[in-house]
Amino acid sequence: MHPERASVHVRGRFKIMRRAWAEIRKVKAYFIANLLLGLFFILLLTSFDVGILAGHISELFGMRVELFMATVFLAVQALLVARMLFVQYRKERKSLTDLLRQDENEAFELKSSLRWDYELERVNKDLEYAVIKTIAGLLNTRGGTLLIGVSDDKRVLGLERDWCTLKRRDGDGFTQHLARLIGNELGNTSLADVSIGILPYGQVQVCRVDVWPSEDPVFVTKGQREEFYIRIANMTVSLPAKQAFMFIEKRRRGR
Repeated sequence: MHPERASVHVRGRFKIMRRAWAEIRKVKAYFIANLLLGLFFILLLTSFDVGILAGHISELFGMRVELFMATVFLAVQALLVARMLFVQYRKERKSLTDLLRQDENEAFELKSSLRWDYELERVNKDLEYAVIKTIAGLLNTRGGTLLIGVSDDKRVLGLERDWCTLKRRDGDGFTQHLARLIGNELGNTSLADVSIGILPYGQVQVCRVDVWPSEDPVFVTKGQREEFYIRIANMTVSLPAKQAFMFIEKRRRGR
């Protein structure tokens, strides 16, 4: 795998794990209560005559019963955290098949191609701008997933037509081109909140772009002005300056 493409995948994985850990932190009260309950259980258990049990534990594991119980309890907690991380990771990383079962919404968008216009049968740079708008909208709202190579009616078209328009006609070339577009149009810092992957689907390839909410507002330059896009339902909408300011302020207060 090309180093640039690999770095994009690694950033995406770290983002997913960070979001999973953030979700776990929301239920920290449960962990505190669980910890206190476990400690109480250990104290209660060790207050009885457990000499026989202690002897067996000492013989088998070479440790005192208190230390053994504490180790078991902490191991259970570690497994619980690991399971929650895994469940959240799986939730974030829905399979391509699962994604294709759902309709477009605030956090999910389909694009037939990055730059190849199937109607005009030629390269159309306006399509690249449409992809950038969608990514900006996701960055400015709640994040989500964009699939490139799938039509609005969920026909999987693949990326071959796009590849044929690039100097490097493969997945790495496509990934690098899209990453450069995002960096040039939205700023290189936006790439930290974007994961680009090329996935096989039958005999073709599809591009999956996972996007996480940006900490800072992201603008798209259009001619002489900057546009601020957000996602509403299954649309990417440009907000007028006053509404954009209010949206950004409201979002900052909500953090």
